[in-house]
Amino acid sequence: MLGGLHRLPGSPQLHRWADWAELLCLTSDSGVLSVAELAEAARRRNDVRSDESSDESEDADTTEDVSGDSEAELNDAQRARAAEVFEYLQERERVYGAAYPFYLNQRRLYLTDISDSRSLYLFLLHCSVLRYVPSAADRTRLTARFEELSLEVLRALMPPAAQVHLFGKNAEMQNGRYAGQLADKLDRLVSDLGEQARFDKTDFGPKDFGDNGLDLVAWVPMGDELNGRPVVFGQCACTPQWVSKQHTSSGAAFNEVMSQTVDPLNMCFIPFDFRRADGAWYKRPSIHRSIPVDRRRLMSLSGVVKDGVINELTASDWAEKLDYAALNSSRGLAGKDL
Repeated sequence: MLGGLHRLPGSPQLHRWADWAELLCLTSDSGVLSVAELAEAARRRNDVRSDESSDESEDADTTEDVSGDSEAELNDAQRARAAEVFEYLQERERVYGAAYPFYLNQRRLYLTDISDSRSLYLFLLHCSVLRYVPSAADRTRLTARFEELSLEVLRALMPPAAQVHLFGKNAEMQNGRYAGQLADKLDRLVSDLGEQARFDKTDFGPKDFGDNGLDLVAWVPMGDELNGRPVVFGQCACTPQWVSKQHTSSGAAFNEVMSQTVDPLNMCFIPFDFRRADGAWYKRPSIHRSIPVDRRRLMSLSGVVKDGVINELTASDWAEKLDYAALNSSRGLAGKDL
């Protein structure tokens, strides 16, 4: 499923480099990655400088410079970055506990045995690194199943009486309530929420079966058909463009589609471990009036990692849906990338 791991992470952000280190360890013949090997893997890249760090449109952090004016400075920068990545990985090991598929010892990262909770982590890791998934079919499968996981997490967050539905098109799930042309789906959504339509069906072409930037929708029935009810709009994003995609499921994005008695609660589900080593958001200004549900929250809200306790039974419920076997087949298959 994985390939091209000789490429750099595509961003200077530390959490992205940590993901790359985990992939190198996962795919190495030995299942081990040292600080020196990570620095060497980065050093061998000719495109390590600014052009590589900006090839994906996630907000860059210019304070995380991994370049240098000379070869010696570049080597020093890469060694420092590798050491910083391993310090960051220590916090992941602590936070995820037995659900973390790796462990650290003596400045080395080791791949550990397979378990369902660790495979869920690997699933979210794969969803975070689509640039290393060369097959379009595999990318589609991962994003579709990420939406399915996000849908179930949203369902778990809502009260029992809530209506929770997939709105966007999903390659592996039946839409059920919202299917067909976009205009028809929006018409039904407006009716479901008791609001008034502000669009004309001619605003959307007859071949438009999209989602208008909305992946998930949920609301709490209030015992009547009137407008004015708690509503959640959700966006699922597996690429660095999640920063800009947050807006597509906001209330403002739907002002010209329907009346809104109150703005919906906007949630953005992302597979990235969007944290700093101290557990704070990695870059808080990247969060634009949405509730982020990142890797740590997904592992917790799915019931797999709860207050540091691992629930393997809950994790096993996802085994078939998320195709754990395919994820673990990447073990040891790309040693050449080191």
